[in-house]
Amino acid sequence: MRFRQVVSEYIQLEENEKDIIFTLLHEISHAITPYFERKVKDKWIIVDHSDKFYDNFLTVLTIAFEKNIINKKYDLKSLKIRDK
Repeated sequence: MRFRQVVSEYIQLEENEKDIIFTLLHEISHAITPYFERKVKDKWIIVDHSDKFYDNFLTVLTIAFEKNIINKKYDLKSLKIRDK
């Protein structure tokens, strides 16, 4: 695998998003995670939800829980199930 740092320019959310806080925290996690790529059939593809992404997402959610922004504490397994 290889990675490259990509700087996000904006995060776009829809007003009627069902779980807008979770979605915002998800997108923030993308903004702080480098893009990882892997080679498949001689072509590099972006791995959007890498292990590093989920580590960062879990950290963001843990801080949000501690600050009472969200009311559920996640572990890595429950986060991956919730994020499907």
